[in-house]
Amino acid sequence: MKHWVNRSKSHIGDFIILLFDRVKGSNTLKPIVDDFAYQAILENWDSTDLTKITTYLNQLCDDQVAQVASPPSKMFFEFDNMNWQFTPYAALMLLTLRAQHGLENPDFEHLGFGNVTALLLTEPVAPKKDDVLEQLVAKLHEQGFDEKALLV
Repeated sequence: MKHWVNRSKSHIGDFIILLFDRVKGSNTLKPIVDDFAYQAILENWDSTDLTKITTYLNQLCDDQVAQVASPPSKMFFEFDNMNWQFTPYAALMLLTLRAQHGLENPDFEHLGFGNVTALLLTEPVAPKKDDVLEQLVAKLHEQGFDEKALLV
């Protein structure tokens, strides 16, 4: 549904959603996890102090590595999917949003991920046409499917 957010009780997952909310200027969402670990990063995401930003990036990356290396438990489940384990999504999101708002970023390296700053895209990636998907969508429309009605 439009304006619907699927949230699980995870610190990094909550951080990603709350950071986007904060950067958009909404600041209407609140953490749903107890003792939210990243409140300081949310409050200072736009700091000009690159030492502070580097500390935040280290925290995000260190926490991700700790979760990937830990056995499954109710405390560590955010990165139990191989697709998520090896890319520092939260750190990349922080760097990307800062860059989009004209803020300087540190050249950040992490032992577990290498040079994270180098992973940032330097220009937008154009979507590629997918003929099979377009055929599927056309067939759905023929059968009366209306995705816009679902998003109201």
